[in-house]
Amino acid sequence: MKNESGKTGNSALYRRISEDLYGKIERGELKPGDRLPSEALLAGEQGVSVGTVKKAYDILKKRGCICKVRGGGSYVQGEKTAESERTPQETVEQTVDALMKTGIPMNRIFLMLRKQMESVFGSDRTVKVALVDCNSETLHHIMLDLKKKTGLEVEPYLLNSLFSGESMISPRCALTLVAEKHYNDFIRYADSMHLWTEKVALRESRKTIAKLTVLPDWQDICILYRSREFLESVQYTMKVLGKKGRLLCVNEQQIGLEQERLTKEPLSFIIPPDYMDYSSNLALQLISRAKKMGCPVVPFEFEIDKGSLLHLKQVFENLQEEERGGDINA
Repeated sequence: MKNESGKTGNSALYRRISEDLYGKIERGELKPGDRLPSEALLAGEQGVSVGTVKKAYDILKKRGCICKVRGGGSYVQGEKTAESERTPQETVEQTVDALMKTGIPMNRIFLMLRKQMESVFGSDRTVKVALVDCNSETLHHIMLDLKKKTGLEVEPYLLNSLFSGESMISPRCALTLVAEKHYNDFIRYADSMHLWTEKVALRESRKTIAKLTVLPDWQDICILYRSREFLESVQYTMKVLGKKGRLLCVNEQQIGLEQERLTKEPLSFIIPPDYMDYSSNLALQLISRAKKMGCPVVPFEFEIDKGSLLHLKQVFENLQEEERGGDINA
């Protein structure tokens, strides 16, 4: 009976959170396009687990009230027309089936597929670019940095998700930017999909390097990570900087098992730049405790190389000129 009561309590919690948010959407307090708090942040505010908030968001998603963007959070959904209610998968299947029957070459199908998706999901004249990298923990931060420095709309994509077919770059993205170290691997995919691609040079931010340089060598350093790519980036940078402190590499999913070791004595911490949005409650508590104790806590941030940014700004200006020319000729 005790377990059943606990399950009932959890069910009531996520349904209450779901109904509260639904009410705000219905009353117009949350408008189409508004971003909801991250699951970790709302969980902290409500005093519940991240899993409870995730269930609440899943209910809202099933009701068509919100949409989830990989690496970008959850957003309030606008009213849908019958056409826009079709999922990307349904659109792809219908279009490919029709085109395959005509005997059209596969490359032509890719082009026609992109046009079909654009006609179904709508198109605006705001210039959008896609940003591709392998590191989920830094991708969102780089996207925001690029958006701030250029004023363009930027959509993030994970390299492996594109290669596996799990995601597909939106036809509304006029340009695809890929991290320089992945350019050679990505270019064949880009050519097959007829994507205009530019490489972008990324480096550890100067602020990050400055903070890492002064970390005390006598103190152990804990790297909190969620993906192997993020961990390897941090390890490589620490090796280049010649840091001698012992590195404790802890996956966020294992914090509960490592909690005693991580709280036994003061540690320096290196954390993902998106930790406020995507880290677990336990990770947030650990980081907060370290800050209160005066321990160094360094978000490992990347930035776009200055030379690369200047080149991209010129590319973007040319792109915007072409878009304006398209408006005039339309």
